[in-house]
Amino acid sequence: PGNQIALIGLARAKAELFQPAAVRAILDGFRFTPPNERAYRVACADYHRLVGEWAEAREVYRAMLEKDPDDHEVRFALANLYERAREDEKAKAEYAKIPPGSGPARRAKLGVAAVLTLQRRFAEAAETSKCLLAENPADAAPLAQLVRTLARGDQPDPAIAMARAWLANNPRNELGTTMVLHALGRALLDGHKPQEAARVFDQLH
Repeated sequence: PGNQIALIGLARAKAELFQPAAVRAILDGFRFTPPNERAYRVACADYHRLVGEWAEAREVYRAMLEKDPDDHEVRFALANLYERAREDEKAKAEYAKIPPGSGPARRAKLGVAAVLTLQRRFAEAAETSKCLLAENPADAAPLAQLVRTLARGDQPDPAIAMARAWLANNPRNELGTTMVLHALGRALLDGHKPQEAARVFDQLH
């Protein structure tokens, strides 16, 4: 069983590295048992997403949720898939089913904010991110989403100032810094400041 779990981990790592042939080879040779069935199904969905087979990934997630409607991580993955496919209302509906206090709850709210931004419902999107940021001002994810929302909503200057203030106040948060720098660079582009945007993106490569 330990080796099987390691194989699933390897398959998911290969998916993150965009090596679909390696993932497919691992999955084709895998013989799952009930204890590792969930991990196998998630790895299969990862593979389908990697190669652009979104309908197949969606069916994997749906089947898993039929078996366990309280698998919130799988529901989040399904919602995120709908978001990427621009099935906006379906994405929001699935995000909304994830209860407060569960593992992906904050990420689900950010997903809603992202979809609302895509729908140009900027005020609602901004409010969602602001609520999350009020709970934890050091959390880069809602800050980055708020910056993206404001910039897309023709408010690039406040977005830029907000990103720079967060970066100044959180110099040791490396992962968060990367996230906020990406959002800042995009906000600078939206604000027609390509030279400043180029300097920001230079820090990221």
